[in-house]
Amino acid sequence: MKIHQKTLLIQQMTLQRTAEVAGEIEMTKSHLNKTSEDLQQWVTDVQLWAASTPSTISSHDPQGLQRLMEGLVLKIHQKKMELYRETDSNKDRRRKRSTIAKEKSELEEAITSYNALVSNAEAVDPADTLLAQDFSIWPWETESTVPLRQKKIVFDKIMLLSRLKEEKTILIKEMKQHWQFLAGVSKTLGDDIKLVRGDLKEGICPTNMSVEAYEGLCCIMLTRLSDLQHQMSEVKSKYRQIVVDPSVLSIDEEDGEAVCEEFPYLHDDIDSSDED
Repeated sequence: MKIHQKTLLIQQMTLQRTAEVAGEIEMTKSHLNKTSEDLQQWVTDVQLWAASTPSTISSHDPQGLQRLMEGLVLKIHQKKMELYRETDSNKDRRRKRSTIAKEKSELEEAITSYNALVSNAEAVDPADTLLAQDFSIWPWETESTVPLRQKKIVFDKIMLLSRLKEEKTILIKEMKQHWQFLAGVSKTLGDDIKLVRGDLKEGICPTNMSVEAYEGLCCIMLTRLSDLQHQMSEVKSKYRQIVVDPSVLSIDEEDGEAVCEEFPYLHDDIDSSDED
């Protein structure tokens, strides 16, 4: 597969995934009857939660144990969701199961330590009970509290969408550079074709090359230029699908199109070159 085809395929996959994630976020807003501002607040809540989690946690620190238990439940749920990805090997699955078992053991220890510090009314359920729930409500939360895991799911989607948009910007830059490369090669090749055609008209050939061989070289160069123009047309078509607003079209179309318009008769030249 040619480089430009790979680039266009990656761009198409990125755009498709971007649309899918954006659609998922809109569905979440509709399902939960939330606004964009609400979801952004959840993102802030998750960031603040991560920032407020201490790096070292004592078994005698109730608030630290709360953060530890919340984080472990999030990690275990996340790893369970990733456990059966099609791209994962059996070795990867064994490693993830081992990590899940280790984190579950840490969760059980944290629960035991926390329950020893609080009253029975504030005690946390066993690890198996917590992990069996999609969205756990902790004793220190109210029923109206949005579960942290639900906020984290939205947070992950919004962060993914942000990364995809950044990737789209990078790919657009790469596409622009690829266009400029094709335009530069096309211009250089077009100039070389002019020289060869001029030589042929004057009956001049390079040393140790027959007229027929020189005409064949011209045909090969014309064929190559035709292929370059096809690639440029494909890149521009895909670019216009990405950049809807023509005013932000950042590739220098005029230079590229000038090269294309200079040889509109490529196939005629190729056919007629045998007759010259």
